[in-house]
Amino acid sequence: MSSFTGLLNNVVLLLALGVIYDTLGLYKIRHKLVRDSLSGVLIGLVGMAVMLTPWELVPGIFFDTRWILLSLCGLFFGLVPTLIAVAMTVALRLFQGGGGAIVGSLVIITTACVGLAWRQLVQNRNWRLSWGNLYIFGLLVQVDMLSCMFLMPENVRYKILAAVAPPILLIYPIGTLLLGLILRRQRDRRTAELALDEHRQLLDRERGLLRGLINAIPDLIFVKNTEGQYIDCNQSFAQKIGIPEQEIIGKNDQELFDKETADKLQQEDQELVTSDVPFNQDKWVRFPNGQRRMMSVHKAPFRGLDGTLYGLAGIGRDITERTLAEEEREHLQAQLAQAQKIESVGQLAGGIAHDFNNMLAVILGQAELAQLRLHDEARLKLAISEIQNAAKRSSALTQQLLAFARKQAIAPKVMDLNDNVAGMFKMLRRVIGEDIELRLTAGDGLWKVKMDPSQLDQILTNLCVNARDAIEGHGQITIETQNLLLDESWCDAHPSLHPGEYVVISVSDNGKGMDTDTRQKIFDPFFTTKKMGAGTGLGLATVYGIVKQNDGLIDVYSEPGQGSSFKIYLPRTEEDEISTAPLSSELLPKGDETVLLVEDEEAVLKITKEMLDGLGYRVISASNPKQGLELAGRFSDPIHLLLTDVVMPEINGLKLSELLRQSHSELKVLFMSGYTADVIAQHGILDEGIDFIEKPFALKNLALKVREVLG
Repeated sequence: MSSFTGLLNNVVLLLALGVIYDTLGLYKIRHKLVRDSLSGVLIGLVGMAVMLTPWELVPGIFFDTRWILLSLCGLFFGLVPTLIAVAMTVALRLFQGGGGAIVGSLVIITTACVGLAWRQLVQNRNWRLSWGNLYIFGLLVQVDMLSCMFLMPENVRYKILAAVAPPILLIYPIGTLLLGLILRRQRDRRTAELALDEHRQLLDRERGLLRGLINAIPDLIFVKNTEGQYIDCNQSFAQKIGIPEQEIIGKNDQELFDKETADKLQQEDQELVTSDVPFNQDKWVRFPNGQRRMMSVHKAPFRGLDGTLYGLAGIGRDITERTLAEEEREHLQAQLAQAQKIESVGQLAGGIAHDFNNMLAVILGQAELAQLRLHDEARLKLAISEIQNAAKRSSALTQQLLAFARKQAIAPKVMDLNDNVAGMFKMLRRVIGEDIELRLTAGDGLWKVKMDPSQLDQILTNLCVNARDAIEGHGQITIETQNLLLDESWCDAHPSLHPGEYVVISVSDNGKGMDTDTRQKIFDPFFTTKKMGAGTGLGLATVYGIVKQNDGLIDVYSEPGQGSSFKIYLPRTEEDEISTAPLSSELLPKGDETVLLVEDEEAVLKITKEMLDGLGYRVISASNPKQGLELAGRFSDPIHLLLTDVVMPEINGLKLSELLRQSHSELKVLFMSGYTADVIAQHGILDEGIDFIEKPFALKNLALKVREVLG
């Protein structure tokens, strides 16, 4: 390798130092001693790498660029890194040995000292390391190195100088200049980053102070952008809204308040921005937690220093107590009259309960005396014991009637059933106990409904308690929500509902189930299947009343030994209502195939047959599996489809299909059930690939599903 090529390769290694140092980011280390030590080790390692690729002029005499590296180390990194790098490179040079080992080590030491001296000179005279400054420094370093060559033996010193002086004096000052510029850029950037960090810390302290002052103010402070989105608020505002500050940022009034309140706030903001006149008003505001507070609200346009409109800033003060105090005198008479009415009703109810309990006390006392005196008459004792138990139940019923008749304020609100059910989940788990698994299958994109949340709590609690009592030992309760579009044909069988969009919530269990007689009475007040003293019969009656009050429908599907499924249909709230064109039977897929319909519920059998008849199918209807087998056996023409309920007495739908396929191998089967598909699958009745339609179904859904199965 020639002197020029060898030395040029070494210059490339030195330039790579800047890239390595920049990549590792050692300058970001805050601890000075650690930073200096690691920098010194890195420079020492690069110097050693440089020394391992030298140009050997004569045996034992090596030339490389270590003196440039060490001089720049002294200039840019200071004393500690330079000492470490010098120690590492001198140690390696002495280890390499040869005739030039001592002089080579001296070159390392003296050029490093030149770098440290130049560093001190720059700091004392406040020089900027310009191109010319760095070139002069590089030239001095090379002169220092060549001066050391006069210490070599006389027989080789002039040969060395003649060989290396031209490239060193021509190339190495430029290499020193380039590497110095790289290191200067890194130093300048490091200085700028440190200044930026200090500025950020100062801004953070000022922002923290301002935030602390804003949060210390009890008034509600908020800032919105021109799109109506909240971009800042204080803790008082977040507490009133009921969610953390971070979750408020980016939301608008429609996402935080009810529709009526949000529309009013949006209108105020638009008028403010348009008129550019501050807004001041005392008004009632309903917050997301349901509280209605009198607020003194002040809003004003929010502009930048250049006059650009960024949005609006507002502050609201809660003056509810003051307002109520001012209105107290005006409403005192009306409140007093109302209180007197309530007191009168309470006294009446209390008097009736008192008199009734007095009569019960006499019955209980006489029964106990009779037991003591007539204990030898076993039959009489049993009768008296029954009288005693009946009296105790009557007393308990009195207390429940008083609670049931209490007047409650109903406050309907738009809500997402999924959110409310999820919020009750832990409480419901505690109610049903550890032996029963509670599952929730939440429908995607569930529509909103409008009802009192406390009424939903009553519905779920009563249904889950009933489901719990119907399960013996271990079991499972499933709560499911879904959207459903009901058409005219379905609503003809359920006159209490109108065609449209509904949200369905189902509560299903795998308990003991109910027979037909029980299902017909479960919503009657005071009807109960529980043992004496364990139930009043008001739970499902309460649920029924709540559902009717909200223009909904409750239906139950149950068979003995197969559990129960309660389905509640609630209309989609008008605020989110999307008009849907009525379905036309002329557009529905029809057919002329023969369908065997098996359903043990007479009303469902009748309406389903009418639907299929209207679609053009030839329908053979049977009210139980046995009748279905008999009709199929007498029918000579092909039967194309079996439409059967899943859960029926004696034989379930799956078993019925297996028996029929023994004589009708081409028979296709469509199962239907009022239970959710999830519960059916858990009973092991449905397998993957079996066609299934969930009751209740609309005419459109039935037509599409039947046509899909028939192909």
